[in-house]
Amino acid sequence: MWHSIVPAVVAGVALLAGAMVTSGVVQLIAVCVSAAGIYALKGPFLTIVSSTFSDKSAAAGIALVTTLGNLSGFAAPYMVGLIIEATGSYRPALAALGIQSVIGALVLLGWRSRVRMNAPMQPA
Repeated sequence: MWHSIVPAVVAGVALLAGAMVTSGVVQLIAVCVSAAGIYALKGPFLTIVSSTFSDKSAAAGIALVTTLGNLSGFAAPYMVGLIIEATGSYRPALAALGIQSVIGALVLLGWRSRVRMNAPMQPA
């Protein structure tokens, strides 16, 4: 779980930093760090999905997550375009993406807590 939460936070913080700094070089580095965080969380995240669902529903769970991920491939650029058009700057769009990444990490953290509370007790 932490292998997905930490990269999501890193990606979110890097995007927020990229939105705030004024140096083009630092912005490029921030966006590269965020890309590394996003790509680092993909593999562990799918293992969370497959281990959370039962054997019979794991394929459907992975399909649902993949479908939602593909839809976000349309929705996120559309949202970025709307924000840039409305504000005239890409900085609020980067900040919005960063905030979404941090919110995703918080959702995973909540999921982790929920799964731990519902897990059967292990014999000592």
